[in-house]
Amino acid sequence: MKQTVFILLILLFGKTVFAQIPVRDVSHINAPTKLNGEWGFAEGKALLPSQTNTLTHTLYLPQYLEGRKNGAVGVATFVLDLKTTPNKPLSIDFNPLVNAWKLFADDRLVCESGIIEPENNIYVASPSHKIASFIPKSTKTRLTLWVANSQHRHFGISISPQIAPTGILEESHAKRANFDWAILGVLIGTGLYHLGLFFAWRRDKAPLWFGLFIITFAARIATTSEKIASSIFQSMSWDILTRAEYISGYLTLPLFILYIGSLYPKQSIKNIERINLGIGIVFVILALFTSTLFFTSTLPITEIIIVQSLIFVSWILYRAFIAKEPNSTFALITFIIFSGTVLHDLLMFSNIIDDTHDWAEFGLIFYLFAQAVILLQRYANTFHTLKKHEETLESIIVERTSELKDLLSQRELLMRELSHRVKNNLQFIIGLLWTKRSKANDETQEILLTLQSQIQAIAKVHETLCEQPNITILDGGKYLETIMNALRELYSDINFVFSCETNGYISMDDTISLGLVVSEMVSNSVKHAYKAQKGTVSLTFKVENNWAKMTYSDGKTTFENNDFIMSSQNTKRIGWSMITELLRQLKAQTSSEEYIFTIHFPVEKIL
Repeated sequence: MKQTVFILLILLFGKTVFAQIPVRDVSHINAPTKLNGEWGFAEGKALLPSQTNTLTHTLYLPQYLEGRKNGAVGVATFVLDLKTTPNKPLSIDFNPLVNAWKLFADDRLVCESGIIEPENNIYVASPSHKIASFIPKSTKTRLTLWVANSQHRHFGISISPQIAPTGILEESHAKRANFDWAILGVLIGTGLYHLGLFFAWRRDKAPLWFGLFIITFAARIATTSEKIASSIFQSMSWDILTRAEYISGYLTLPLFILYIGSLYPKQSIKNIERINLGIGIVFVILALFTSTLFFTSTLPITEIIIVQSLIFVSWILYRAFIAKEPNSTFALITFIIFSGTVLHDLLMFSNIIDDTHDWAEFGLIFYLFAQAVILLQRYANTFHTLKKHEETLESIIVERTSELKDLLSQRELLMRELSHRVKNNLQFIIGLLWTKRSKANDETQEILLTLQSQIQAIAKVHETLCEQPNITILDGGKYLETIMNALRELYSDINFVFSCETNGYISMDDTISLGLVVSEMVSNSVKHAYKAQKGTVSLTFKVENNWAKMTYSDGKTTFENNDFIMSSQNTKRIGWSMITELLRQLKAQTSSEEYIFTIHFPVEKIL
């Protein structure tokens, strides 16, 4: 009797015992249509299509399942009946579903993404974006969808699935992927360009932070939406793709704040910039070393940080606007638009609004071109300022050069006048010595003659300086020829032979030392080699490879192995002691043959 009553209740009130599967009419659709609203629902079960008649619950989609009794791990079944046109192919897009899923049309498995093994509790999502296609066999088709999760904070369907005649969603997916590829190329190119700008001119860090921000945002686009990174690296797992997605997201915020702070450093707060950078690094470490189930659960905190970052950047730009800094008005307006696209995506990811596409990448493209304009204007202003400073500097250089030329002319005039007066005074001293020598005894005459030749050597230096434009250097060959002529007048009994192979300029100090060496050597030859006899003094000079070479010979003095110098030093001859000191001042090297004494000393390349 009880069994009969129960059966009658089922027959009479079946609709209250089992929930009726919701029905959607898609028999006449020609464009993508959302499959939101109520679906049949079974939590914690993977029901085959034949088992879905016993469903007792429904669930309104889109909706996340976390917070329910099974949390964010497990499996659930969603069921929906469709009114369809037989043999009219249809496609369904569940993107951006972050969980593993399987779709049955009636009793046929038409598509699966990831791995679902309820008997072993194995649920692994797939990184690729798949669109399910099927061909209805009758006017009614039951969709049975398994959704399973063990890796992500979110469990469920956050965005309404879309259904359309086959080909429409696939074409939209292809266009979307191509668009993402185009955006990726633009972003990478722009990022590398700005990094190149920074390395070319490292004084401004704005291109560095902007370039890194663009590169990281490009990585985020490649790992979200159409997930084109999975098509580039086909062996990439869902785990790696998700870590890359979150890491790129964590880095974009502090890099963007550093960029805005470098654009308007007076309006930013460096400590807040450092705090945001530190937070980003902490979250990157979490994404690298913790489970995906853990670090994806930090998304609410990340959303708060994103909102904080938007507020902080807006505050900086507003302060820059109030301070009337260059391009601040344009920067503020474009950032407000970009912030709107970011907030849209946050609301979508939080399941507050229902949409199917990210807006942030569109907002970024707009903002990217806006920032390019700002940076170009910034560089244009910098180059304009540099050009102005260059012109000012050139004017100052011309003015200073003219002043230096005047000062140099005055200096050369004064030096030439000084040399002229020194020469006249030395000539006066020479005249006095000649007068005294004519009245002195032989020994005194010899001493005065030596002094006269030495002073004559110095006087000829100043005489030469007065006759040439450059008062710091002298032609060594010409100077020695002048010395030989002067000595010829003093020692009329001596035959002087001079040969100059190559001319070369030497400094005034070296010239005086060289002249005194020649004068002293001639004096020593007269005293010790000739002894009131006639003789011939030979002198050669040349400059080659920045070295000066002078040879001296009187035909009688033996210089071989420097024996004469050694003997002169042993006998304490003052003349050769002076020669030795003068050679040291010249940094000269000496060599000798039987009757020839040679000295080499370095000459500056340009004097």
